[in-house]
Amino acid sequence: MSYDSSKNVVNADGTITGQVVGSDADGDTLKYTVSTPADGTVAIDSSGHFTYTPGAGFVPATGDLFTASVSDATAGQYHGLMGLLVPGWGSTASLTAKVTGLITPPGDPGNVGTWGTPTRSAFFTDWSVLSDWWVYNGTTQHGNRTPNQISFADGVMTLSGDAAGNDAGIAWGPGQKYGGWEVRVKIPAGAPNYDPVLLLWPDAENWPTGGEVDFMEIWGDGSRQAVNSVLHYSSTNQQTGATMAVDATQWHTYAVKWTPTEITTYVDGTPIFTTNDTSMFPPGPMHLAIQLDMLGPDISAGAQMQVAWVKEYALASLL
Repeated sequence: MSYDSSKNVVNADGTITGQVVGSDADGDTLKYTVSTPADGTVAIDSSGHFTYTPGAGFVPATGDLFTASVSDATAGQYHGLMGLLVPGWGSTASLTAKVTGLITPPGDPGNVGTWGTPTRSAFFTDWSVLSDWWVYNGTTQHGNRTPNQISFADGVMTLSGDAAGNDAGIAWGPGQKYGGWEVRVKIPAGAPNYDPVLLLWPDAENWPTGGEVDFMEIWGDGSRQAVNSVLHYSSTNQQTGATMAVDATQWHTYAVKWTPTEITTYVDGTPIFTTNDTSMFPPGPMHLAIQLDMLGPDISAGAQMQVAWVKEYALASLL
């Protein structure tokens, strides 16, 4: 019987899900049960997957405990759970499971990434990290941008959008012509018309002539089960791109590589979109932006975009 708390998921509604794993040498059906925790409730299904719902006294940092048991209820056979239970007429094993409300960003705590050592990086531990970022503030067509919709906890920065259209965005300048960018992101399910997007934007602020590279964008999908990459180009805002099925509610690394002959976007190292048509390429330096955009009326459920870290690379690292 085993339990790995590092695989638990803290969901947008505050519940915590995970799994207790039991095994039986003879393949008999196992029965899972749980005790009542001190500060919440927990339910477990026939495969050992559990959902913990915090109570009023739950403290995320210290967490809560419950006992999980698995039994081989098949009587009259001389066997038990593999490696854990002695032979008997139906046997039971138990363990104490701890759950916390801490989100563990899969990160790469070091300063080496896909293309070697980045020229600069940011790990979003607190507000001080944004000292060299532009933090959006003011009303736009994509919502009321406000720093109040940015928060930090457990090594993660969260951009939030609410039912009133208050949302957030940040940008990292100055930019560069050619290079690479990586961002570690998790996007919980939320309102379909809140659009999380990672993009490159022209330093010259001359859109659409200056181009736009949306290397991760989700629109119209509150379940966050597909991501899009879109390249905007020309003075008439022509567009090309691709879509890939991805469970964006889990942590992923999204990236873009831009050289004089190629633009390619990635999720966890797998290409989403690529082009070698240089007529579509941005004409000047571009900088990274991270935004949660309001793109329609269906925003009552709100939305979040969680970011652990970003890395930027010079062109020489990509060649």
